[in-house]
Amino acid sequence: MKITEPARPALLARSAMRGDFHDVYGSEGGQNLLADRGDLQRGEWLAVHGCGGVGLSAIMLATAIGARIVAVDISKAALAKAEDLGADLLVDVLARTMLGPRSAT
Repeated sequence: MKITEPARPALLARSAMRGDFHDVYGSEGGQNLLADRGDLQRGEWLAVHGCGGVGLSAIMLATAIGARIVAVDISKAALAKAEDLGADLLVDVLARTMLGPRSAT
């Protein structure tokens, strides 16, 4: 018997997710709000405004999908975390700078 991992987390697993991650993953019938509702595809760009709990969760899911990410925040520490999680472009609103840790073309 071959056991395969389910495509979507089971209800019990979803209920154990941290609130921020669950907000991004979705609670509408088990839909992933980025992939299912937003139709985010590999190679497309996603702008994440605010790199707190919800924003970083969105970056993790978008990275898993294969999307390109622009992270926007006023905190250098938050942008550093976004970069660690896979953001392609970082926009520091206070410094009015944009940094590309990866090839963003």
